[in-house]
Amino acid sequence: MKLSPQEQEVRWRQFLATKKTVAVKKNDRKPPKQKSNQISRPPKKSLSDCSVHYALALSDPWSCPEAPCVPDTITLESFKFSVRSRATFAVGTAGYGYVALNPYNPYAYSTGSANWACATTSAFTGPGYYLPNGSNGVNWINNDSGFSYVQANGYEHAYRVVGSGIKVMYTGNEMNRQGLFLIYRDPSNTALADGSTFDALATMREAAQVAVTKDWHCCLWKPASASDITYAPRGNDIDVGGGNKLYAQNPCMMIGIAGGTPGASIQFDLITWFELTGRSLPTLTVSHTDPVGFSLASSAVSAHQPEVTPQENAISFAKSMESHGENFSFIDTAGSIVSKVAPIVREVASLL
Repeated sequence: MKLSPQEQEVRWRQFLATKKTVAVKKNDRKPPKQKSNQISRPPKKSLSDCSVHYALALSDPWSCPEAPCVPDTITLESFKFSVRSRATFAVGTAGYGYVALNPYNPYAYSTGSANWACATTSAFTGPGYYLPNGSNGVNWINNDSGFSYVQANGYEHAYRVVGSGIKVMYTGNEMNRQGLFLIYRDPSNTALADGSTFDALATMREAAQVAVTKDWHCCLWKPASASDITYAPRGNDIDVGGGNKLYAQNPCMMIGIAGGTPGASIQFDLITWFELTGRSLPTLTVSHTDPVGFSLASSAVSAHQPEVTPQENAISFAKSMESHGENFSFIDTAGSIVSKVAPIVREVASLL
């Protein structure tokens, strides 16, 4: 049926009234997809606890919250423990004295055969280092491994040093406090030369000299070659870094005093952390791998012995690791290492 012009207009108006139109705002329109040349990166990760503990073993081994390991690519399960000794040494008749340590020896000899360290008595004459007259072996050893080297039976075990250190503190009265502490480690971890004078040792690159105080001062071990990192077989012909190191006659690190008051007493604290592999070892735990953390810790090791307390050295060491870590875009080191180390060393310091 044909509609009249009037009806067509009415129908058209009804259609327009019922039609719904949706206006799209300009801001609601989706922009066209654009190609991006930017590479998506994974979130940054912090260092493993194993690396932090290894850093402490190198910078303040007395503050390790648990037995540390070397976070390299050797992932063997290992037995981890420490050997420690605390006592005093005396300033000799000429004002010289020292305590010297062979960190490679022992994870044993807890039976008191004195093959780990030696310290002077008041009869020490000096000024040459390590004169047999006036120095005694250190027999007071706390070996928390539960067995001595004799019981370990030589070649059944392989071992490596994780960290080691000597720290000393003057314990006498203020009237008698005088002299300098000489802090020295042989750069190659080989035996200190018999008869070396304190003046000669003081000229060595790694040596440090600090005034005798009632603060702790430390001498720290660090790896000097690949043989210091890998596991070395244990036996009577052991040769680590050059020279037989089974005897205290071959220590590679020491803290001495020059110009001290004869007869004065100096407290010392020796510690070495070990990792062992082999037969019949109790409580084997995982030795973690963290090549980046291992690299940062190795890079932060100073060429010189510290002139500050062990706790202060640990904080400085952590800051150095963070500085080196800025070269790794995938490691979040901005304050993360110091934030882990600082509470540990402060807690340990509060217990001393």
